[in-house]
Amino acid sequence: MNILELQDRFPNDGAFMDAFIERLYGDDVPCPRCGSVNCTRINEKKFRCRDCKKKFSVLKGTIFENTKLPLVCWLYAILKTGKNSRKGISSCELSRDLGITQKTAWGMLTKIRKAMAGANDALEKLSMITEVDETYVGGKPRKANCKWIESERKEKIPVVSMVERPNGYRAGKARVAVPEPDHKDRRVTNPNILEILEKNVDLQTAEIHTDEAIVYKQLDDMGVILRCTPDTERPVKV
Repeated sequence: MNILELQDRFPNDGAFMDAFIERLYGDDVPCPRCGSVNCTRINEKKFRCRDCKKKFSVLKGTIFENTKLPLVCWLYAILKTGKNSRKGISSCELSRDLGITQKTAWGMLTKIRKAMAGANDALEKLSMITEVDETYVGGKPRKANCKWIESERKEKIPVVSMVERPNGYRAGKARVAVPEPDHKDRRVTNPNILEILEKNVDLQTAEIHTDEAIVYKQLDDMGVILRCTPDTERPVKV
């Protein structure tokens, strides 16, 4: 969906709320207090339960709760944060596009990104031919940064990427995860890598393609289909 399609489908908040309620609840909107579906719609966002006589908003518990901005602004921010922007969007750019303050735009993007991160737990695991590798991201701060100090070195953070190859009827998928440090502040260890793979990849059906790093040797002992390619190229500095 592009910006023109977004404006055509949701010209105002009422059109968005109709689609939101239809997608989330269908014809019966339950009361969050008593669970009754005997509810009457008061306005675009609020309902009133006929049994417990309480009013409630269908936006409660979502990132749109208690927002004073038009919901179409949130849709624009979600669209720019997702697939329509290759590298995402900054809070400064979003504030200029929507005519809001940078602080408000930063809060919107924070809520959207947290919601997107929480949705990863419900995603289907990678189950086909999956390429797995890790890289290190980061480095020294730029000299233009006022907090830059020559004596302090900023350590690079390892990032594990898992990419499932497209297979005929289904498109490829990708997952990215940052290993948690252990008690010795190490991130790329056998338990950490195994925990990430078990969370994102179906090790019973997937075929893992990776390099000859020793952290992946444990998969062969577990009976996982493993294909290792020697890494003959020099590592690229990030």
